[in-house]
Amino acid sequence: MAKDWQAIIYARTTLGVASLLLVGATAYATWIIAESFYAERFAEIETTTRNLLVQVGQLNKESSPQTPQVYGSSRLQLLDIHVVFDPPHKPNIFGNVVNKGAFAAREPSSGASYLVAPRELTAQEVDRLAAQAINSRIGNRSIEFKPNEVHGFSLDFNMTQEQFGDVRDGKQMFYLVYVVSYLDEALPAGKVRLTEACYVYTRGLNQGQLCPEHNGAFIVDAR
Repeated sequence: MAKDWQAIIYARTTLGVASLLLVGATAYATWIIAESFYAERFAEIETTTRNLLVQVGQLNKESSPQTPQVYGSSRLQLLDIHVVFDPPHKPNIFGNVVNKGAFAAREPSSGASYLVAPRELTAQEVDRLAAQAINSRIGNRSIEFKPNEVHGFSLDFNMTQEQFGDVRDGKQMFYLVYVVSYLDEALPAGKVRLTEACYVYTRGLNQGQLCPEHNGAFIVDAR
């Protein structure tokens, strides 16, 4: 009887240890599976959040207080602008404009000016850069931007690899002014609407900051 009792106790102990090991192994496997599952979910949430932030940023641009929805006229607004230099390709400026007004924007003319500078430009120097952009406009009489239509633009510019390196390293600054002028049926004769955008880039061309002036929309004399 004693031997049988010892065998029963041994069997119960072995079964208990095996059960604990099984529970532990099951818990570990469950933890690994859960960690992998939630890691994928967190990655998806992070990606979704990033995309939403991009969309919110785009909506903020479209509803900027500088260029609100305008009724009874046309209103071209710059949605975004990018400067790209990827040798051996030419340096390029590209972006999009949208008509936030109620009327069609007719006969658009656009121009740009830029400068690599070793220091921050004075207000007068930025004024001259903006004047250069206005004077360089090239028009197209066959185009009109209907309300809420988005149109892209692209233009090449001159920059050497050395200048790009200086801007990237913070030794120089890159100034860019983009302008577009246009007509609509509400304008009096001899007038045009003008949208300006001025950016300054430091530490590379990925993200530009708005200049204090030359960002907005105005009615000016036609040239």
